[in-house]
Amino acid sequence: MGADNTPGCFSTYICVNKIQVYKIPDNIDLSLACVAEPVAIAMHTYKLCGGRTHDLIDGSAVIFGAGAIGLGHLIILKSQGVRNVYVVDPLEYRRSLALELGAAATFSNAGELVKKCELVIDCAGTIESFDACISVQQL
Repeated sequence: MGADNTPGCFSTYICVNKIQVYKIPDNIDLSLACVAEPVAIAMHTYKLCGGRTHDLIDGSAVIFGAGAIGLGHLIILKSQGVRNVYVVDPLEYRRSLALELGAAATFSNAGELVKKCELVIDCAGTIESFDACISVQQL
């Protein structure tokens, strides 16, 4: 949901299966609860990497998309010591936030990124970002 121009979950109503819903306990502040899902996605990706991010400490990674999920990935990679994390996002305010969170550099489009990266993460979910991920790996 929410990928490649399909409606996302920031709508008034949405239909999902019961297994996709979790009741937030009353003692959890909603401002914290709203980041649980994006952070969970970033943590899941990190786990799928199987700890191989340690091989990237002197290498580089690029994240396409600097929304909540992309920035979660950035924070995790930086916390694991990856020095060169690049972020591609068309929106300037998102690129600025990525720089504040430790991105080595940001770009408004993939064409500006001329470095091959050992890890590429697509958090934009568009055909264009998928194609850009492949092109970065082939530099």
